Amino acid sequence: MEKIELGECLMVIELDEDGNGGFVTGGQRVEPVTEMDRLYNAAIDGIESLVLCHAIKGINIRSNSYVQSIKTAIDACEHEYSD
Repeated sequence: MEKIELGECLMVIELDEDGNGGFVTGGQRVEPVTEMDRLYNAAIDGIESLVLCHAIKGINIRSNSYVQSIKTAIDACEHEYSD
């Protein structure tokens, strides 16, 4: 199992030995108290799924520009779904 830490505490990607699957831990989800929290978590789930797919397909998710783009996407979600 290959473990890839994306940025500082953004998320951890763990790829299966065969490279055909994996999962995300950590992440930026919040406790779903409100409808906005649930929408935020859904958006974060989409970002995490995209990152996992990119890692499985061999895209360099460790590059600074990639990590910065993911941070920007997460920041946009935080802005959009903040109360």
